Amino acid sequence: MIISEYKCQVWDSLLKMLYQSFSFFLSHMILTAGIILGFALRPYNMSYRDMKFFSFPGELLMRMLQMLVLPLLVSSLITGTSSYFLGRSGHQRLQKHLVPKCIHGYILKLIS
Repeated sequence: MIISEYKCQVWDSLLKMLYQSFSFFLSHMILTAGIILGFALRPYNMSYRDMKFFSFPGELLMRMLQMLVLPLLVSSLITGTSSYFLGRSGHQRLQKHLVPKCIHGYILKLIS
């Protein structure tokens, strides 16, 4: 009787954990399925159309991430520069913050 109650408590706590972190669990399951699918389809000679069919979700995700990075970069730049006081030290800090951000944005644009 005690063992069955303990199993019931473990099962309930496991279900509660999965319910609370469903998106985390789902994303890891999809990642695992993608890895398995990639290794399973590797030996087959796929046509260009088939490769595009399987690469479309990854391309879509990468484009969405690129669209997300630019607003974060701009908001970080605005937040960082708005906290500087004007004057000699403020301009130096602004240059140390602004120049690397612009270089980073240019490199990201070249990559994409």
